Amino acid sequence: MVKQRFTFYSVNSVALMTMGAAALVLQTSGDRPAGVSGGEYLLGFLMMLGSMVTSGLMMPLIELGYSKSTVPLNYAVVMQFQVVQALIANLFCTIGMLINNDFQVLSLGIVGVVHTSSSLFAGIVTALMLPVTEVFAVVAYNEKFTGDKGMALALCLWGFSSYFIGEYKKTKLLQS
Repeated sequence: MVKQRFTFYSVNSVALMTMGAAALVLQTSGDRPAGVSGGEYLLGFLMMLGSMVTSGLMMPLIELGYSKSTVPLNYAVVMQFQVVQALIANLFCTIGMLINNDFQVLSLGIVGVVHTSSSLFAGIVTALMLPVTEVFAVVAYNEKFTGDKGMALALCLWGFSSYFIGEYKKTKLLQS
């Protein structure tokens, strides 16, 4: 979509992080809360998939918007992207939370990451948060740290490292 050139390292990174996320999904056989029907659980799963697709498309669309911008990209323009995105996201989430009597916290700053690097890097950082969240759950809520969680963490860290090795080699090659 944004003509991102994929390298062995970036493809390897995405594949490893996808396998890390899959390792977490495969071990969730007993995670359905009490009183939740199969239909409600399936609906929640499908809504989560929809949010992941939306999140995955958001970063390349921001990068595409940057590339199509008719004004020079500077701090003020990036902040305008950030503010508009945050306002729309907060409005959308607030309406949903009011309907559901729920509470959520959103990550801020992804627009700046896309501006200073790329949507691929923003996706890599976002994917790294999945196993990190699992580690925080182990520390904060005394959850069990299973082998599946350890494998997911290892795969995501390996993928994250692969991406940075590729970027380091690319930068070193450009400087030569």
